[in-house]
Amino acid sequence: MVKASWFAGAETGDGVLLARHAPSQWSDPSFLTLAAASFGLQLGIQNTSILLVLRTPGALQSIIKHQGKVGADFGATVVFYGMGAEAATTSNLGADIVAFAAPNVGAYMGGSLEGSVLITRRDLNEAVYGVGATPQGIIAGKRKSGIAQSLKHALTR
Repeated sequence: MVKASWFAGAETGDGVLLARHAPSQWSDPSFLTLAAASFGLQLGIQNTSILLVLRTPGALQSIIKHQGKVGADFGATVVFYGMGAEAATTSNLGADIVAFAAPNVGAYMGGSLEGSVLITRRDLNEAVYGVGATPQGIIAGKRKSGIAQSLKHALTR
């Protein structure tokens, strides 16, 4: 994710969505873009890696169907060192999301209220899985690809 802010902020980045079906079984990835807008006491620019943990099946279904979340975050980044914390919920209230942020580089400090949307990357999903591939079908295992074997193996460990 790349985030830039001066009281109002914007951020965007690409990612993948995988679901754990059993302790050692992961779905193939569906491709997404995260775009967000925020407002608060914040200033700076940063490049951050983010891991969103969807804690319930309802959260996963809400992200796939409604593609939105709202939340609050606090963070600080100075060159290569940083920290961040975020809590959020989807449109399916009670479907918790926990976010872990690892700032890579930048100069940013602040706290904000944020609204964001996860946008399905139909172009990438169809390039990997074929025409008509949807996040629902990919996560359910109806579309298969060997593209993420090393990622799924690392998650299994």
